[in-house]
Amino acid sequence: MVLRKLTMALLSVGVMLPGLTHALAVQNIKTKSALGEPFRAEVELSDTGDLTEDDIKVSLASPEDFQRLGIEQVYFLTELRFEVTIQNGRPLVKISSHKRVSEPFLDFVIHISWPNNTRLQEVTAFLDPPTVKSSQVETPAAPVVVRQP
Repeated sequence: MVLRKLTMALLSVGVMLPGLTHALAVQNIKTKSALGEPFRAEVELSDTGDLTEDDIKVSLASPEDFQRLGIEQVYFLTELRFEVTIQNGRPLVKISSHKRVSEPFLDFVIHISWPNNTRLQEVTAFLDPPTVKSSQVETPAAPVVVRQP
């Protein structure tokens, strides 16, 4: 009787484990562009186990998902493109657009799917104003030596 209960417990744990092996965590977004530039950002994925970049599919969430989560889906978001790549052994989602961003932040939801699982993740990207780069090279002033009498 005890052996039977132990066998059943081990079998039930074994059934639950495949779903737990790929919890897939989404890290913070790293914005690579400034306000007024085409959007570029990266989101690192972790806890991917043995998933490959072909196993992970990322897209913008559906309008229904946006509505259910209470997030406004502005038209610009439809321009976003998603690409899963592996860089330095780390899986990344590269997010980009061809159009320039005119808002100081973007709030959107991504839909991530992998074998037998799916996830929605809200992402907020903040865009800094572009930095002005001077074309002139400033030469440092020569040091002034003052001699004491």
